[in-house]
Amino acid sequence: MGLEDVNKAFEIKKGEDYEMYSNWLGKDELDLAKCDLYDLNFRLKKLPRIFRDSYEYGLERTERSIKILERDYKNSVNMFPFTSHVECCSVLYLKDSIQ
Repeated sequence: MGLEDVNKAFEIKKGEDYEMYSNWLGKDELDLAKCDLYDLNFRLKKLPRIFRDSYEYGLERTERSIKILERDYKNSVNMFPFTSHVECCSVLYLKDSIQ
């Protein structure tokens, strides 16, 4: 499974793969052309540490980490929102599978 497979399934919008990916991501629509790669890469660098510090080390989230989680650092519209822990793990899994 890779990001290209996910994109193809969402383009077709039917079949087992589409059902699996849409259920997994909790989305009926996905347009990777609208994906902000800069933001996605930024969040892929920051989110794992924020979740690790919180869940593994029991640390309180800082004001900065909360702003990152809530995308308070961006002035543009959230085109590809990965804010929950489940969605973050999903993106990390997809990223690892295409490398």
